Formats: sequence, structure tokens, C-alpha cells
Amino acid sequence: MKKALLTLLGLTTLLSLAACSGTAVTDANMATSSSALDAKASSIKAAKESSIAAADEAAKASSKLAKIESNLPFPRLVKQAQASLPALKAQASETYSDITIEKGEGDSLIYNFTYATKPTTAIDTTGLKAALIKESKKAFGDIWMLCPDTKVQANYLNPDKSVAATVTITKAEVDEASRLRPPSLN
Repeated sequence: MKKALLTLLGLTTLLSLAACSGTAVTDANMATSSSALDAKASSIKAAKESSIAAADEAAKASSKLAKIESNLPFPRLVKQAQASLPALKAQASETYSDITIEKGEGDSLIYNFTYATKPTTAIDTTGLKAALIKESKKAFGDIWMLCPDTKVQANYLNPDKSVAATVTITKAEVDEASRLRPPSLN
């Protein structure tokens, strides 16, 4: 019986030691896991703060770029052309119900002339282009001096906004026409 009691006591002790060592390992694992989670949380927080800082820098850079672009010659010229709209509309109010000026693709300046009433005859775009080229040196000379690649597009729209005619002119076309005209007409 003594032998059985010692064996039982020995097994109990071994089980207790095994349980204790397992608990110690589990506590150690939990401490390690907790430290790893804290490190990951800190890493995520740092990444988030870095992303926010990068977004702020990008917004500042975008704002600076917009300010620089607004001071470039072409955007300023578009604004100046748009500022002349009230006078242009007043001069042409019987022919056109609306006139708008906008920046097109690249360095394109787009004029949209909406007729008050639909034209009864087809528009002679060749004659219209020749007339625009003749007058455009005076009207767009300053623009072409600062931005020589600028194209001027004139869209003539019916009252329902469908296109009646479109004419595009460039500095090269105006220069060529000026070169071909006798000096007294330049």
C-alpha cells in the first residue's frame, strides 16, 4: 500500500509539474503574443500617420501646382478673354443669344456662338475662316505672342445647341495669310 501511495503521490507531482510548465509556457506565449500585437499596432499607427502626412504633402503640392498653372500665360489669357465677354455679348446680342469662351484641350481657346435664330442658309466655312483669319491677327496677336501654339476654335451653334459650323485657326495660318496679302492690307 505504501508503494501504491508513493506511486500516486509521484504521478500527482508529475501532473502538477506538467500543468505548471504548460501554464508557464502559455503565459510566456501570451506575453510574447501581446508584445507582437503591440508592435504591429505601433507599426500600423506609424504607417497611418505617414499616409496622412503624405496626403497632406500631396495636397500642398497640388495647391502649389494650381497656383503656378493659374499664373502661366495661357490660363491668364483665357481669363482675360472671358472677362471681355460682356462687351462681346452686347455687340452681338441681335445675332447671338449666348457667347461663351472656354479652355479646350492643350492650348486651345474655344469660342461658342449660339445663334438667336437658326440660320436660314448654310454657313460658308471657307469664307468664314478667311474672314476670321483676316481679323484674328488684331484680336489674337497678344495671345500668339505669348503662346504661339494656341489654336482658336469658333463653334457656331444653332439655338438647340447643334453645331452649325466650326472653324479652327492657328498662328501659322494667320502668318501665312499676312505674308500672301499685299502690304497695304496687313
